[in-house]
Order: sequence, then C-alpha cells, then structure tokens
Amino acid sequence: MEKQAILKNILAALIILVMLFLGQYSFIAVYFFAGLWLGKLVTRWLAWVVYSPIITFVSYAVQIGQTASLIEMFKFGGLVLLPTILMIYLIYRVVEAWVLLKDSQQLGYLSDDQLFFDDEIFAKADLGRQDKNFIQKDLKQRYEIYLYLRSHRLDDLVTGYDRTLQDIQTIFVNMTIYPENMLEMKDFLYTHLPAYHRVAKGLIALRDNIVKTPEDDTLIAKAAQALTAMRQDFKNDLALQEKLIAERKK
Repeated sequence: MEKQAILKNILAALIILVMLFLGQYSFIAVYFFAGLWLGKLVTRWLAWVVYSPIITFVSYAVQIGQTASLIEMFKFGGLVLLPTILMIYLIYRVVEAWVLLKDSQQLGYLSDDQLFFDDEIFAKADLGRQDKNFIQKDLKQRYEIYLYLRSHRLDDLVTGYDRTLQDIQTIFVNMTIYPENMLEMKDFLYTHLPAYHRVAKGLIALRDNIVKTPEDDTLIAKAAQALTAMRQDFKNDLALQEKLIAERKK
C-alpha cells in the first residue's frame, strides 16, 4: 500500500509540474492539486469527481472571466474541462488499480476489503478442513474490525493511527499466508484488537456528538491517549509474528 501511495503522489506531482508550464492547460494542475489534498479530508469520489472539478472550473472562470463571456466559459467547462478531467481521473484509477493488483498478488489478498485464503497454504500447514473453516470464519469476522477502524479517520486525534491500521492489516495478511501461527497470535485477535475497537467506538461516538460538554472533551482526550498508548501492543504483535515467520522459514 505504501508503493501505491508513493506512485499516486509522484504521478500527481509530475502532472502538476508539467501542466503549470503549459499555460492553457494549467487547469489540469489545479484539478490534481485540489484532488490530492481534498482526498485527505473527504471520500475519494467527492474529492476527485465533485469538489475538484468545481474548484477547477471556478479558478478557470476567474482566470478568463475578464476576456470571455459567460456562455464561452460554460461551453469550455462542458466541452473541454469536464471531459478532460474525467479522462484523467479514469486513467488515474486504472493505474491505481494496477498497482493494487500487483500488491495483492505479492501479499496474498485481493483488496483492502477482503482476505484471500489459499487451499494449498492450509494443506502445506497440515491443517484439516475443520481447522481451515474455523480460521477463515474467525479471521473474516475480526477483519471487520479493521474495516470499521479504517472507515473512520482518527489520525487527527490519535498519534500513529494510520500506522497502527497498517500494522493490523499486515498481521491479518500474514495470517492468511501462515495460518498455523494463529494460536500464537491469540493476544492480537482476542485481546488487543477487541480492546482497541471498544475504545475507538467510544471515541468516535463522542467526537460525532453535535453538542459537546467539557466532560465530553475530557473523555475524548483520554480515549485518544489510550489508543495512542495501545499502538505499542500492535507493534509487539507484529514483531512476534515476524519472529514466528522467520522461524518457520528456517
């Protein structure tokens, strides 16, 4: 996933630099700049398909407003700006999907939204059908916790939140490749992850309250501190898992 983020940032930066030097196409640079930063605040769809085109059109209208009529501006927006932006967005998503597919093939999972289990891996681990069914069902259920955490942005409140989610996902992916280590990862599955989930749910509920009291702010701060401290648990879990994997490879 880090490779995907790096490629996305490099691609956007190159397009912005190139388009800034092409005067009449500078609106594309505005579009990418807006989409790149709005993507950190809102959903990807809103960032790239709704807000960025609006910002781009407004900036272009301001730029040419003194020399063009209103009809000409809207004509440009409908016949040039919108098709160009949609084409760029589609190219960007194709490249992003290609990188995600390559990563998925290397890590053993299909996408962020699901885990992939290989029957051959379970056979090599000498795990029977009953064990396989239990492991798959249990991991899928607990992976829902990761998906819930990922769907809520808490990085503005919890130090290292994004990195904690990356560690959690890595642990899950490794367990699909080395399911025989599941028993040793019991603290992660049945203690650390559920505890983190409970505190995060409480923090999210408090944060989303429309009307907050001073007591709510205090509870939010305490919950955020607790989640920050719990990051060490997942670092330890990942270190343990990597040690187990290294021993299996000997």
